[in-house]
Amino acid sequence: MPAAFFLQDLRGGGAERSVVRLVNGMVERGIPVHLVLINRTGSYLDELDKRVAIHELPQKRTLSSILGFRAYLNEHRPQVVFSTMTHVNIAAIVARMISKHRPRLVPVEHNQITSNLKLKSGAVKLGYALVPYLYPLADAVGAVSEGVRRDIGAFARLPLDKIHVLPNPVVSPELMSLADDPADHDWYTGKSVEVILAVGRLTSRKKFTMRSEAFARVRRGMKARRV
Repeated sequence: MPAAFFLQDLRGGGAERSVVRLVNGMVERGIPVHLVLINRTGSYLDELDKRVAIHELPQKRTLSSILGFRAYLNEHRPQVVFSTMTHVNIAAIVARMISKHRPRLVPVEHNQITSNLKLKSGAVKLGYALVPYLYPLADAVGAVSEGVRRDIGAFARLPLDKIHVLPNPVVSPELMSLADDPADHDWYTGKSVEVILAVGRLTSRKKFTMRSEAFARVRRGMKARRV
């Protein structure tokens, strides 16, 4: 029986990229993997190993996808399901509740729920409100960091021994190849001034304002450049 990964789509984002790297690594090791998408779209589709079986649900909204995912569970009978992103996690838990086939289920969180909740509204916010009631029904819960783990525990009122830190898979052949590329800019070849690099989307969630404030403090004690 395959392992199944359930998420919205493969548009650009850290969570989606992590799933792609993980399923590619699993099929490389001979593990059968199904990738279940609500919408078969996104730039990361091109990065998927051809051996990953993609299943696109007929429903195109997360709420209505519950019935489609239930049908997938009953037909393909995966051994374990990993779902990603809070609203999809809720759909996965409900689908398993009403399914005849009930595989082991691990919803995975990539962000702090309490921080995300402030940015949500409408039906998505309702999904967050269901977390304390539905996450305890999962077999385990995954978190990408210790901070996210503790946030889930407090918000969902879950014992921490049910929440496991699953770091993002970042080491890949592509990463090692990129690491070999020369950094020939003067900032990197010169040794007189330290360079501090910050990488991320320019959104409030990434807190670049906080990084700017931190860098200002660094500059008070040493010469440094930021990128």
